[in-house]
Amino acid sequence: MKKSSLILVGIAVVIIAFLVVQNKQLKGDLSSSEAQAEELNDYISNANQQTVHFETAEIAEDFVSSYFNYTDTPKEEEVEGLVTDEAKEGLSFEDEGQYAGDDEEEVESSVKEKEVFFGEATDTRQEVLINFNNLIEHNDVTSEEDSYLKLDMIQENDDWVIDKIEFKQ
Repeated sequence: MKKSSLILVGIAVVIIAFLVVQNKQLKGDLSSSEAQAEELNDYISNANQQTVHFETAEIAEDFVSSYFNYTDTPKEEEVEGLVTDEAKEGLSFEDEGQYAGDDEEEVESSVKEKEVFFGEATDTRQEVLINFNNLIEHNDVTSEEDSYLKLDMIQENDDWVIDKIEFKQ
């Protein structure tokens, strides 16, 4: 009987030791999980505070269509109201004679497959990135180029306009 009591006490001691170790391990896991949950809550809180002005996408797409869909040269009046005077200075238009040559040679430009992405923003600024295919036809030869625009847009009098343009093709 003493032997069986000793065996039972020994088994009980082993079980208690095992449970104590398990308890410490679970407490460590719990504190690690709580730290991760706190970190995730901070991330979500910061993400909710980030600003994105989705309404700028339409203006950016309108600009790409207005400026890159043309015959011979882009037309300045097509982008009026979409860009600031500063941004307009960096654009080329029909009156600058950039396509000197025969009047019969026609250049056609068109746009397809526009994708809009949003960059950094504040309350009155939004960075917009646009990826599109620019098709140019000249002398019955058509070329298609992947084109990228980075537009810095600002809010003026409750309207969004393009203030700076970076173009890569």
